[in-house]
Amino acid sequence: MHIAILDKEKCHPKKCNHECQAYCPPVRSGTPTIEFNQGEDIYPVITENLCIGCGICVNRCPFGAIKIVTVPDELNKDIVHQYSENGFRLYSIPVPSKGITAILGPNGMGKTTTMNILSGITVPNFGDYKNAGDRDSVIEKYSNSILGDYFKSVYSGEKKVVLKSQFVDQIPKVAKGTIGEILSRSDSQGNLDRIIEQLGLGNSIDKDVKSASGGELQKLAMGVALLKDGDILLVDEVSSYLDISERLRVAKILTDLAAKGKTIFVVEHDLAILDWISDQIHLVYGSPGVYGVIVQQKSPNKAINQFLEGYLKEENVRGRRKLSSSKKVQAEER
Repeated sequence: MHIAILDKEKCHPKKCNHECQAYCPPVRSGTPTIEFNQGEDIYPVITENLCIGCGICVNRCPFGAIKIVTVPDELNKDIVHQYSENGFRLYSIPVPSKGITAILGPNGMGKTTTMNILSGITVPNFGDYKNAGDRDSVIEKYSNSILGDYFKSVYSGEKKVVLKSQFVDQIPKVAKGTIGEILSRSDSQGNLDRIIEQLGLGNSIDKDVKSASGGELQKLAMGVALLKDGDILLVDEVSSYLDISERLRVAKILTDLAAKGKTIFVVEHDLAILDWISDQIHLVYGSPGVYGVIVQQKSPNKAINQFLEGYLKEENVRGRRKLSSSKKVQAEER
């Protein structure tokens, strides 16, 4: 099975000669593997079950807008969410567990999509991208399982879910006022002073959000999430923009909340922080911008070691390629 991904931000059908279609071997043989839409949506559509995976369209596209990746046929039978016909797809989601559950993997493989699904913002469509996801279908799909109970409690409002987004740099575009004022608007239970002290925001509460640093925005986002006091806390990137002391401060807050019975999901790249706070870790594999698969949970030690082994193996392959290229140049010079 070949997955075909079209990046519409890169694709410019009016500025090219439709090379993807013109050079496609099946198209040249009469098979409509790549067709261009008419009207407003002028982008090409790649019919995946007709694609032979030759990769010519990938190389011929002048804008680098196409990716073709081969995956096992069995994998494509269990899509959790797909964005569009030639769009990214996610094949699995983590099962909620007690304590802090972390999701670890490269960018572009569905970690943020997973957090949006767990928060209830995105409802899985199970590959039916032409229709919006249906909550009843999700509950039925995962019935008699932990995930079924989880989504039932989230969708019904029985459990309050709070999501801390990774896009803290966007806060000044959607919020106005000082850091203290924004936090005050989220304080429904009189915990403002405590949260400000825990996050070390005392010297920043009078600063306008538009002039706040990245670290202050990160702590502001964490503060708002903590003040909402949800039963389930989803933290998409804990430590970006924070120095080591601030990372440890936030990590301590999360471990204390987990000890009190909160269900917490964390997406994070700082392995030291993950090793400290996580009770279990789900690794993610796939192809950036194409698809992602979240594997079953592992112990922090085993998951981090496995992640590092994969990373070091990839870097070793890159290094060997560079070395081989260098040797080739030296040989040519001789």
